Amino acid sequence: MMFHRHKMRINRIGRLSISVFLYTFAAAVIAPVYPLFMKSLTGSDVMVGAIYGITSFFGLIFCLLSGELMQKYGRAVVLRTATIMLCVCFVVLSAVSSVIDLLIVEIIRVVMVTSAFLALGVLVKTVSRKRDLESSEGKFYTFSNLAWLAAPVASGFIFMKYEMNAIFLVAALFTTVAFLSLERTHLKDNRIHGNLNFHYIRAHVIHKSFLPATYYFGVRTIAREVKNFVKHRNLVLVYFASFGLYMLFSTQWIYLPIILHGFGVSKILIGMMTGALVLPLIFLEIPFTRMSKRISTKRFIVAGFVIASAAMTMVYFFYSEYMIVALFLAAGVGAAMIEPFKDAYILKHCPAHKIDVFFGIFKTAQYMGYTVAPIFASILILTVGLQAMFLVIGPMLVIFALIASRLK
Repeated sequence: MMFHRHKMRINRIGRLSISVFLYTFAAAVIAPVYPLFMKSLTGSDVMVGAIYGITSFFGLIFCLLSGELMQKYGRAVVLRTATIMLCVCFVVLSAVSSVIDLLIVEIIRVVMVTSAFLALGVLVKTVSRKRDLESSEGKFYTFSNLAWLAAPVASGFIFMKYEMNAIFLVAALFTTVAFLSLERTHLKDNRIHGNLNFHYIRAHVIHKSFLPATYYFGVRTIAREVKNFVKHRNLVLVYFASFGLYMLFSTQWIYLPIILHGFGVSKILIGMMTGALVLPLIFLEIPFTRMSKRISTKRFIVAGFVIASAAMTMVYFFYSEYMIVALFLAAGVGAAMIEPFKDAYILKHCPAHKIDVFFGIFKTAQYMGYTVAPIFASILILTVGLQAMFLVIGPMLVIFALIASRLK
C-alpha cells in the first residue's frame, strides 16, 4: 500500500508537470517576438520596458490577492478561470492594433498568467512528500524550461512563414490543450468546505490565526498576512533572492530579442537564441537538486548570483551577438543554482495553514522583478545607453548574493 501511494504521487507529479509544460509553452511561444511586437506599436525600446513594468505591477498586486482567492474559491476554480481568460486574451492580441488596446489586454493577460502559475506552484506541494519537494520542484521547472526551449524556436519558424498574429493563435491553442490536460489530472483541491463561522473559529483555535477556508479579504487582511510573512526572517531573505533572479530573467528575455534584432539577426535565429537561454536550466537544475543533501541551499543561491553577476557584467566588454548569447547562457548556469531552491525553501519552511497566502506573497517577488527591471533598464537606456546598462545591472546582482548569504 505504501508503494502504491508513492507511485500515485509520482504519477500525479508527472501529470502536473505535463500541464505545466503546456501552460509554459503558451506563454513562451510569444516571448521572442512580443518585445518586437510592442516596439512595432510604440516605436521605442524605452516604451517596451515601460509597458512590461506597468503590466507586471498588476501581476504583483494580484499575487497579494491570490492566496485569499484560492482559499475562498479553491485552486482548481482559480486555475480553470485563468486558463479560459488566457485563451481569450491570446485571441484578442491577434487583433490588437493600438498601444492602449495592447496595454489593457496585456494587464489582463499578466493577471491570468499569475493566477495560473501560482495555483500550479502550490499544487506541487499538495502532490509531493516533504522530503521529495526539491526533486518535485526540479521536475516542475525542468518541464517548464523545456517549454521555454521549444516554444521560442517554434515561434521563430512561425514568425518567418506567417504573420505575428499566428503566434498568438498558437498560444491560444496550447492554452486550450493545457486546460484539457488539467481536467485529466484529477488533482484534489484539499480546500475545506462548509459553514463559514465554524471554520473561522476552527482556524483560530488550531492555528492561532483568523484564516478560515473562506474569509473576507481586503486591505486589512492582506496587511496582516504581509506582516506575518515579514516576521519569518529567512522567508524574507529568500524573497529578495527571488526578486534578484527575476530581475535577471526579465532583463534577458526582454532585451536579447531587441539586441539581436539590432545586430540584424534573422527572425528564426532570434527565436533559437532566445530559446537556448533555458538550456542551463534544463540540464543543470535536476542535478543541482540531487546535490541538495550535501550542499546547502544558501551556498547554491550565493554561488548562483556571483556567477550571474560576473557574466552579465562582461556583456559590456564583449558586446557582439554571439558573445552576448554565450554570456547570457553563463548567467543561466547561475540561475539554475537558484531557481528550484527558492520555491522549495518557501514551501518547506512555510506553515502548512499559511501556504496559499504566504506563497502568493512570496510570488510578488517575481512580479517585483518583472516591474522594476524593465523600468530601471529603460532609465539606464535613456541615461547611459543599452550597452552600458549591463555595467550597472551585472554588479547589482552581487547585492542579492550578500542577502542570500544571511540565510540559515
